[in-house]
Amino acid sequence: MSPFDSVAARRPLSEQVADSIMASILARNLEPGDQLPTEPQLIDEYDVSRTVIREAGRILVARGVVSIRPRRGMQVAPFNEKNLTGQIALMLRLGGGTFSQLIEVRRAIEPDMAAYAALRRPTEAVAELQNLVDQIEPLSEDSPEARANYIAADLGFHTALARATQNPFFIHLALPFNEILTSTYQNSAGYAPEQSKTHAEHAAIAEAVADKDPDRAQALAAAHITRVSAAAAKLVSEGSLTSLHTA
Repeated sequence: MSPFDSVAARRPLSEQVADSIMASILARNLEPGDQLPTEPQLIDEYDVSRTVIREAGRILVARGVVSIRPRRGMQVAPFNEKNLTGQIALMLRLGGGTFSQLIEVRRAIEPDMAAYAALRRPTEAVAELQNLVDQIEPLSEDSPEARANYIAADLGFHTALARATQNPFFIHLALPFNEILTSTYQNSAGYAPEQSKTHAEHAAIAEAVADKDPDRAQALAAAHITRVSAAAAKLVSEGSLTSLHTA
């Protein structure tokens, strides 16, 4: 008898098997590249059909948990930050959140992130932040290419700030927001007029981080996010993020 018979009516059997395989990976502390049982072994272990095992494998691949290759079977997949970022960004869009709500979350996170960056930043983070500040000097042109480069440096600054905290959770929180904001700003008529303010605010935050002054970094980051929130009506023409597409 299949161990999933009692709940099979509530959820697809393949999802239950996928969840069980994932739990096994965690319980056994498996690492990227570790081999999982073969398809026949999984069929015997879970007492399900080959079709169910293959569908469970596809679910785990979609989750980024495993990789499946011919003649090598199923292995624990290496962590792919881009997959996580894309999935979270998609969920944020599908959830129907607004630009103002996204900025509200950033306001709750980024000031403390900047403070931790000032406390913990490695030496190389100072040069990285300053380089990104230099790349967002106000531009005389607003061509699509120039804007794309500017936006990449603008949002890259926030990623570098997250990296400077030496806390991976800040990075995983920053990247999905940046992906959404990239498409928001690329299509925004009001983005260019705000460039000089962004440059000045980023420069001040970078200086506070370089000086290892967490209180100043926190206050400056809060002021930056507050200013962006106040400019929301200029930066986006539509409130909902569901209409945006990744640039």
